[in-house]
This record gives sequence, structure tokens and C-alpha cells, in this order.
Amino acid sequence: MTHSRLLINVYPSLVGYGVSIVVKERVTEMLTAGFKAKSYEDIRDNLGEYFVVNYFGEADYLGNGSSGVPGHIPGAFQFTPYESLGIGEMLAYLPPDMPIVVYCWTGQHSSQVTAYLNMLGYDAYSLKFGGNNLFHTNLTAHKWTSPKACLVSTISSRLYSSRNASTGSTRMARRAGK
Repeated sequence: MTHSRLLINVYPSLVGYGVSIVVKERVTEMLTAGFKAKSYEDIRDNLGEYFVVNYFGEADYLGNGSSGVPGHIPGAFQFTPYESLGIGEMLAYLPPDMPIVVYCWTGQHSSQVTAYLNMLGYDAYSLKFGGNNLFHTNLTAHKWTSPKACLVSTISSRLYSSRNASTGSTRMARRAGK
């Protein structure tokens, strides 16, 4: 995907960190700060103050993927999962001087990416509950029936009933092979 609006930035500074203990210090800082997240309501009215990373595949980012996502947060940049955040990849485009908000489907991958970026020295946040929180009513790939309906359907597919004509009682039994 072409990102014509992106500029190459410098990486966050390591000034003040001893080279031999930078990882230990960054991990300690990250764990001390705790999970960093923002809700969409936190950023919605001032999206220009954040660098928003969409961690979907390109088709879903564009709104023509098979999952039914209507697109992306306005101004978000698409970074391909598992491919785009290496030193020689899109990482060079992340601004070290503004907060970064990462979102994926549920927040699981974005929380991992956020931890990675914070370890590198960025000011990164995971979007709470990811795209599902924004788009769940429009999704097609993630639709399922209610838990009650699923349970009834599962149980009835595994059981059969036989009614005793003389007593009127019903007996449930497990279907063969289930």
C-alpha cells in the first residue's frame, strides 16, 4: 500500500540509557507505566493530534475485505500485520514526537504492538477493544447467534428424544457418534 502522506522520521533517542541496560530500563518503564490505552471517544474529536495505525490487512483497511469492515478511522495509516514494523519497514515512518494509537480487530495485537513501540521509546497507546468496538454491527465475518441459541442448537444436534407412547414421558439420549 502506498503511504504518500508519510514522512521518514528519526527513531526515538536512547540518550540517557546505558547501552548494556537499555532493554531492562525500557521494560521497567513500560511495566511501571502499566497498560496504555485510549478509547475512540478519547481521540475522536482530535484525531490530528495522534498518529493512528490501522493494523489490518490492506483489503479491510480499504473497506473491501471479506470481513465486512467499512474501512478505517479517518487519517489512519495501514500497517500490515506481521510485516510492517521492522527497522527496514514502516517503523521509520512513526513520529517520535506525537502519541501513536494502534488498533487491530480486538485490541490483542495492538496491545502487543503498543508494548513493542513503548519499549522502543515511542508514546504509544492501544485503542480499547479495537475495531470490533467501532464496527461490530457492520461486520459480516464475525457474526454468530446468541449464546442461548448456540447452546440449544449444539445440545439438540447431539441428543435425540424418544417419547414413550404408553406413559407420555420423553427420554433424551445421546446420538450415535456424537
